[in-house]
Amino acid sequence: MPAARERVAEPHPIDPGLGAAERIGDRTRYHGRRRGAWPRCRPRRGVGTDELVHHRESQGGTITYAWIGDADVVPARVQTLAFTTDGDMLLVGGAPGDAELWLPGGGIEAGETPVEALARELLEEAAATVEAIRPLGAQRVDDPATGSEFHAFYWSRVTLAHEYAPVHEVRERRLVRPDDFLDVLSWGRSDPTAALLLDLALAIERELRGPAPAP
Repeated sequence: MPAARERVAEPHPIDPGLGAAERIGDRTRYHGRRRGAWPRCRPRRGVGTDELVHHRESQGGTITYAWIGDADVVPARVQTLAFTTDGDMLLVGGAPGDAELWLPGGGIEAGETPVEALARELLEEAAATVEAIRPLGAQRVDDPATGSEFHAFYWSRVTLAHEYAPVHEVRERRLVRPDDFLDVLSWGRSDPTAALLLDLALAIERELRGPAPAP
């Protein structure tokens, strides 16, 4: 016998921007994002929307990445600019000492919301627990080999466990300062969207931390 379904007005414990909830048995699922819950993600001053397009050559052809800001889309993948309470940023990589570092995140599994998928990926890839999260915007990816999909990006505040046992393809977690982020991220200097995402994430950091103390 299927579990009873009940619509409830229950905010998500991490992401209050998610819309109506539905309780199925002892689980609660959240459906979509309330209109207006995405922040207004505009390009940096002096950067046009047409400049926030990046092309990368692959064996299947040219992959195009285009920033679409707060468009209402259903993402296939999620990534995060994750900060610790000390203001460090979390990146992950394939092997210790490898220069290739990328944002934590991954694909959204069946039945997951984007926030749930990101929380799972952070735990799997970096033994990191999400304490707070906010959306930054989305990017459209057009791949001639696999088709088109959307990737959603988030700012998050995380806590790292002392014990770290990497799984899957990720073998390393590394903390970097925001000033070094674009140089260390594998696509930080090749895709202008990286600088925009950093600007948006640092704006949230400044908002939450408040003004710096006077010297």
